[in-house]
Amino acid sequence: MIPQTRYSLYGVASAMLAAMAIVMTEVAMRFYGLTPLLVALYSSLIGGFLLMAPLARQGMGFFRCWPRGDWVRFVAASLLLFVVGMVLVFLSIDLIGASKSSMISRLESLFVVGLAVLVLGEQWTRRRWVASVVTLAGTILVNFDPEALELMLGAGELVNVAAAFAFASGIIILKPMLARHDTQLLTGSAMLFGALILLPICFYLDAWSGAAEITDTETYGPVWLSVTLLMVMSLLRALSWSVYIIAMRHIGAARCSIFFLTSVIFIVVLQVSLDAIAPGLGLQVPPYLLPVLGGGSLIVLGIFMLQRS
Repeated sequence: MIPQTRYSLYGVASAMLAAMAIVMTEVAMRFYGLTPLLVALYSSLIGGFLLMAPLARQGMGFFRCWPRGDWVRFVAASLLLFVVGMVLVFLSIDLIGASKSSMISRLESLFVVGLAVLVLGEQWTRRRWVASVVTLAGTILVNFDPEALELMLGAGELVNVAAAFAFASGIIILKPMLARHDTQLLTGSAMLFGALILLPICFYLDAWSGAAEITDTETYGPVWLSVTLLMVMSLLRALSWSVYIIAMRHIGAARCSIFFLTSVIFIVVLQVSLDAIAPGLGLQVPPYLLPVLGGGSLIVLGIFMLQRS
C-alpha cells in the first residue's frame, strides 16, 4: 500500500513540476520575448538527454532490429509530438496564457479516445459519450464571456485545439510501439529527434533574437537571466516527464494520468499568484476566472471519466 501511495505522489509531483515549467514558459515568452520555437527546442533537447541517460550504460542496442514500420511511426510521432505539438502549445500559451491554455489542452485525451476508436478499432461506450459531452461543455464554459454572452474563440484558442489534436495524433501513432519498447527511451529519443528538426529552423528564423534585443537591464535584469529562466523551465519540464514515467510504471498509465490532471489546478494557482505579486510580467490571467474554473472542473471530470473507462 505504501509504495502505491508513494508513486501516486510521484504523479502529483510530476503535475507540480509541469505547472511550474508552464508558468515560467509564459514569463519567458511574454516578458522576455523568447519565441515558442526556442522554448520547444530547449525543452526537447534537455528532456531528451535526461530521459536517454540509461543509454550511457546500455549502449545503442535499443535501436537495433527495429522494423521499417516502427521507424516510420517513430519519425511521424516525433514530428507531431515534439515539433508541431510543442510549438503550437507554446504559441497558445503566449497568446492566451498558461491557465486557459492548460485547460483547453486537456482535449488531447478526448482526441486520443476518438482517434483510438477510428484508427485502432476501440469501442465507443456510453460512458465515453457522457465523458465527451462533459469535457466539451467544460471547454465551452472556459471560453465563455459572461458579459457579452458569447464564446471567445480567437487565434490562441484555435491554435490550442490544433496542438491538442497534434499531440493526440502522435500518441495514437506511437501507441503500438509502447508495448514493444522501453517507454522512457522511446520518449527521450523522440524528443531528441524533435530537437534535431527544430535546431536548423531556429537558426533560419533567428529564434534567439528576442532575448538578444533586451538591453534595459533595470527592467529585465541581466541578459543571462532570460537564458537561465529558459534552462530552468526546460529542466523542470524534463524532470516532470521523468517522474511521470517512473510513476506510470508502478501505478499504470490511466491512474497516473488522472493524478496529472491536478496540474491544471497548480497552473491556475501559480499564474494568478505570480500575477498578483508581479503584475509587470504581463501574464495573461483569464479575465473571467469563475467560468474558467467551472469549465476547468468539468474538463477534469470528463477526462477522469474517460480514463476510468
